[in-house]
Amino acid sequence: MAHTKILVCPSCGGDLNTVSGGEVPEYMTCPRCGAGVNTSGTIMTPPSIGASMPINPAARRRSPALLAMLVGMVVLIGAASAVFFMVSRPPESAPDGPIAITASKPDSGPAFPITVRPFETLILEGRKAESAEPLITCESGCTIVIKNCRLKAPSIVRMGNNGSVRIEDSRLEATGTAITAELNGKLTLHNSTLIAEQAVWDTGYNVEIRMEDKSLMQSGQVAVRTKGNTEITMDDSVISGERGALEISNNAKVYLARGSVIKSAGTALRLELNPEIRLDNSRIEGKDAAVEAKHNAKISLMSGSVVTAEGVAVRTQFNPVIEVDGSRIESDGIAMDLLNNAQVRLRNAQIKGGKYSVKMESGTFDQEDSQITGPQKLGPNVKKSSG
Repeated sequence: MAHTKILVCPSCGGDLNTVSGGEVPEYMTCPRCGAGVNTSGTIMTPPSIGASMPINPAARRRSPALLAMLVGMVVLIGAASAVFFMVSRPPESAPDGPIAITASKPDSGPAFPITVRPFETLILEGRKAESAEPLITCESGCTIVIKNCRLKAPSIVRMGNNGSVRIEDSRLEATGTAITAELNGKLTLHNSTLIAEQAVWDTGYNVEIRMEDKSLMQSGQVAVRTKGNTEITMDDSVISGERGALEISNNAKVYLARGSVIKSAGTALRLELNPEIRLDNSRIEGKDAAVEAKHNAKISLMSGSVVTAEGVAVRTQFNPVIEVDGSRIESDGIAMDLLNNAQVRLRNAQIKGGKYSVKMESGTFDQEDSQITGPQKLGPNVKKSSG
């Protein structure tokens, strides 16, 4: 009688061919996984890729531990990926477009005082208000737009870094300092008046101020005070300060055009290092002095511009470059008080001084078709030439 023997694949647990009678082959191939199997139970070749394999009972007994290990690895990889993303992603930037607090009707909108968060934009339109508290406080990166408003308060705006204020068709008055900022501030005035008992603008470095269309800054003390890197552009506008109009330590750029005026009952411009002043059909007026620019000043007057003072019209110390073309410098005292290494070029200019027209220690003095009225005091190291 033939004997039936069933062999089991040691790889996948599947049944090998049933053998009836005769001798069992020394080597067989599993029909399930394709593994070559020595009939003694040894796997000779690996299973075929993609073969359909039933689960080995032994492997089934081990599966819970294996599954737990795999789940743990997935959780660990996911947590590591989340941490990497949080660490490596760039910081959040300003939102696209303004997050605006808007008042589009007279006396509407948020009540004063208003606090503006970073990167928000505040738009006030048609507001009339008088407050005993500062009106607007804003943090870094804010933008303030004020249109057609009449406001009065101890201060109008207090800003952090990187703030911007635009004022249009408005009249704003401050019983203290109108606008204070830390660094990187910007102010634009369009057909507006900004009046302060103290400073109109008081800030640190990196300032840009633009005035246009008959705008006015007026201060009971010094109108604009900054530490440096300040650019002021005026078009048909006026800055007036009782004690001074501008006080800027370093790297000031002051550009006046189309009948603009800077004036003061004290010294109109008090500038320290590397100032640049350009007048085109404009005026600077001071009582004590019109322009005091100490070191490395560049001063240019053209197209009928005037610098005038009761004391000294222009006073410098070292390395000034002064160009006067079709314009006038005049003083009851000294028109130009220039100390050392000055370069003066006059073209169709008028220089008039009650005490001295020119007082100069060293440098070059070049004049062409110009009228100089009043005594000149030129040092022996001055090179003078006439065109």
